[in-house]
Amino acid sequence: MKRNKFAAWAAALMMVLSGCADNSAEVAVKEMSADTSKGRYVEQIITPPEGVSDGFGAGEFVNTDGKIVFSSPHTYERYTADGDGFEASRLNVDILDETGKYYLIDIKTLPDGSGALIYMDSVYDEDDSSEESVPETIDLTYHFALLAPDGTTTEVDTGNSDMYDFEFTKDGRLFCMMQSKDMNGTPVLCEVDTKTAAVKPMSVNTSSRCNIDIAGKYLVLSSDTSGELMVYDMEKNSMADDTDTLEAFWKEMIKGENSNGMEPVGDICEGEENSVYLVCSKGLYRYEFGKTTVEQLIDGKTCMIGMKSGYGQGVSYITYEGDDSLLVQCADNTLVRYKYDPDAPDLVKTKLRVFVLEDMPELDSVVNSFRRADPTVDVIIETGMENGKTYEDAMKELTTQVMSDDPPDVLILDGMDIKNLTDKKLLKDLSGDIADITPEGGLLEKAALWNDEGGLWSAAGGFSIPAIVCDTGSADSIHSLAELAKAAEKIHDEKKGSYAMDLEMINSSEIARNAVLISGELSDKNGALDSAAVRSFFESCKRISDASCRKDGAMEEYDISRLFISILDSASDDMEFHFVPSMLSSYTYDINAITSLKDYDSSISFKYGLNDDKHSFVPSLNAGICSSGKNADNAKAFIKCMLSDETQKTFSQQFLPVNSNCFKANFEEDIYFTTGMTISNDKGEMLSYDWKDTDDDEESQLMAYIDSMDTPVMLDKKTMEVICDNCANYIDGSMTLDEAVKAVEDYISIRSRE
Repeated sequence: MKRNKFAAWAAALMMVLSGCADNSAEVAVKEMSADTSKGRYVEQIITPPEGVSDGFGAGEFVNTDGKIVFSSPHTYERYTADGDGFEASRLNVDILDETGKYYLIDIKTLPDGSGALIYMDSVYDEDDSSEESVPETIDLTYHFALLAPDGTTTEVDTGNSDMYDFEFTKDGRLFCMMQSKDMNGTPVLCEVDTKTAAVKPMSVNTSSRCNIDIAGKYLVLSSDTSGELMVYDMEKNSMADDTDTLEAFWKEMIKGENSNGMEPVGDICEGEENSVYLVCSKGLYRYEFGKTTVEQLIDGKTCMIGMKSGYGQGVSYITYEGDDSLLVQCADNTLVRYKYDPDAPDLVKTKLRVFVLEDMPELDSVVNSFRRADPTVDVIIETGMENGKTYEDAMKELTTQVMSDDPPDVLILDGMDIKNLTDKKLLKDLSGDIADITPEGGLLEKAALWNDEGGLWSAAGGFSIPAIVCDTGSADSIHSLAELAKAAEKIHDEKKGSYAMDLEMINSSEIARNAVLISGELSDKNGALDSAAVRSFFESCKRISDASCRKDGAMEEYDISRLFISILDSASDDMEFHFVPSMLSSYTYDINAITSLKDYDSSISFKYGLNDDKHSFVPSLNAGICSSGKNADNAKAFIKCMLSDETQKTFSQQFLPVNSNCFKANFEEDIYFTTGMTISNDKGEMLSYDWKDTDDDEESQLMAYIDSMDTPVMLDKKTMEVICDNCANYIDGSMTLDEAVKAVEDYISIRSRE
């Protein structure tokens, strides 16, 4: 199943298991046997071929009579199975000889070199990435072509539709999914004659954008965003019968997996004996057509299958090699073989229980790193707020466990009332264990070891810091949330119809939440609520809302998730927004963005931090050890693994690492892409810019801010909810300022008596 890689590219360009499914079909999952004394799938990470320094490129497997090939549209390489590994060669495609003219979207090649591909016209001339070389309008039309063994291509006439996914059957038939070019029509299954290039639409429509997998006589059409799945029987030329179990399981399996709607998170492939294999970060499963049970073969939390990249990408592709062996392309295009060994002993000797309020992809990375480092420890994640449980339910359950004879070992404190836990002595003091958990290269201690009042109660795995970027005036002139509100009002008054800033908001509650994180004004030096600041905070949020948010509902359609997108938009002379306060949580998309714009527009200014009185930051993945836990040694090893070089490298797109080596490495490594980057603003106008490495001046400013950090923003979920809800009520006019402030004060009073 080819994930629509172009969707992610285009979005960037335009800038922007068991249970019941909704159709009420019962999904029976046969989980892994509790008797695992012998026999398991053994994981083997496949080394990229010699000369392929950057690892495998992403591409879907083509498995024909045991000959496995996959081709990458990004690296222009073709990988062919060779013994236990793969050999690489340059793709033989005639259109790739015209350097820079075309952008390859997808390609699949058969063992003889034939195949098919999807491509589009390149945005810019590869030899000239200047602004002048970028067209004012861009043709986003897909081209679909057949590929001959000698590398020649024959374009297929797709009419008013575009092909977006395709698959070859073992006997050479080519099936495709197509949709109208404006993407408003219903996706349709079709077959392409590989000899005549004729397109034959079939009477199969899907309600969402589905991809194709071949499983024997079946075409499996599935979406890893909507959860839709349909099965077409090629022998009967009709929809297959008795597929309710598979349909319901797929929908349940990928639920919550695709957080950004762009990256691949699961796949399906043909198995043996009328079966299919299914994979996502939750694990590897097998389903036999006609049965009512899905069998779990591997728990994703025990291996590479469970890992996701910083972009949210999980497992991309899977194929069955035969003889109980499967190939899986995991996060970051890591190619892994899973082969069942009936004699492999169970390695697990002990268990480590980790309690967290809500799912955290970063925690999954730590768990996988730890399991690879020590497979004798079975890490069990316990999620407090799963299955509809409230914050209060989760904390009550946690307290009961901690006070019992069976407490968890590690507590991930994000969203919890940390002061309450330390006051009740429910956390182990790690002051004497700093040397045991610190990596060789050291830590950014102000970020990692911030929770040190009267002891050391946790270690943070990463952090983010606030910044403000202006294209009008000077960022250095703004020192508080109130001054930001004043500047916003000035812009709004001077430029009628212009809105002063974008705070990544879509409603009043989000205004408050972002302001809490960006300003740090509601947190004291220990991360707890500074109740004396609530009134002025609410007033500033109201002023910011009035000066910055459209009242016509248009903001509901304006979704910005990364700082650099906002900055680039604000670089346009005609852009409405003039301030961009945000949180910096990565190098590639946040910190380097500021450097990249210095030469673009000299009027742009920035500074780290908003409030001069509180140099705030948001620590993430805060791990503490339960004081009554029974596995303290492994708990300390878990925290050390979280802070290690290997694990911290996986956090690069989620938050800034606290590991000193990893933090410094980001300044020393070259940016992957540098020139010819393009973006369109909200008027459809094209901007072109060069992406640059962080310079010495910016590095010095960043380090100076980090060295001065003194206010962690770590409000618990309930307190944050009370703050945001009452602030929103004041902004929207359903409460007066006095009423909103009193509601918060009453909540604080009740909490203090608990």
